[in-house]
Amino acid sequence: MLGVVNDIRASHADRERYFDILKEAYAEGRIDTAEMDVRLQQISEAKTYRDLDAVVRDLPGQQVAPTGQTGRRGLLTAVGVAALTGAGVLLWPRIEGFLMPSPVEPAPVPALPPPSAAAPAPVETPAPEPSPTGPTLEAEPTAANPTVGPITGPVTSDAGKLLVSAIGWLQDKGYERVVRIHFHNLIEPSMSVRYRRLDDPSLEDYIVVESNFREYPSGPADDRPEIDVATLQRLNIDEMQRMALEALGGQKVLRVDLDMGEIDIEVEGDDYGRGAGTVTFDGAGTEMIQVEPRQ
Repeated sequence: MLGVVNDIRASHADRERYFDILKEAYAEGRIDTAEMDVRLQQISEAKTYRDLDAVVRDLPGQQVAPTGQTGRRGLLTAVGVAALTGAGVLLWPRIEGFLMPSPVEPAPVPALPPPSAAAPAPVETPAPEPSPTGPTLEAEPTAANPTVGPITGPVTSDAGKLLVSAIGWLQDKGYERVVRIHFHNLIEPSMSVRYRRLDDPSLEDYIVVESNFREYPSGPADDRPEIDVATLQRLNIDEMQRMALEALGGQKVLRVDLDMGEIDIEVEGDDYGRGAGTVTFDGAGTEMIQVEPRQ
């Protein structure tokens, strides 16, 4: 039986450990891109360890312990290597757009400079000039926001472009609300949109937005709050990603998740994990409410 199969609630860090299992399986050719998309969606929506284990049950040699508890996943966890060698460190260098495990000698980590007595003055950056090309989100007039600035030009990020496409699809189909928006960039940019069916609100479907739209039935609806499509149109998704990368010193946006009244943006750090973590915004995308570096 994989991992700890029970009904303990899973954390963001737990889901990230299962994302690593899928990356390894994809690299080894055990699952293809389409199946990778589906399983990433399932891990993102998993609520308990039982849900997470079910996604990787058919992948060999995978055991994952919950965050903060002793466990092993084959010989691929830092705990397992340390137990065998006495001083093992597992690093994850980037290869071809995903992370592959490779035990190497740890590099020295430079000491952080002491905090300065006076915070540096903020540097003002000019707003980008609007371009006549590229997709845009229609921002309705709102009160000036000191945290996330208004949309001033075309959307340029992968997450922003896919969100524009998703909004257009929803409007064409007559949907005014969705349950969840999930963007990931682990292998290639992809976005899934979950919504309650117009003909039967007790059921939920979802679409996957890439070069085209793939529709999937997903089963009974749960009690999560819905998000207005009009709210999605006002999100300055490019500015939010920029702020998340700046807050953590990250290298790349891996995931954007709009669910349960909050927006989580996960960013990737360097090979030693520095700069990685998750930044949480409020549901309107106007205020950064939490910065959580990855431990």
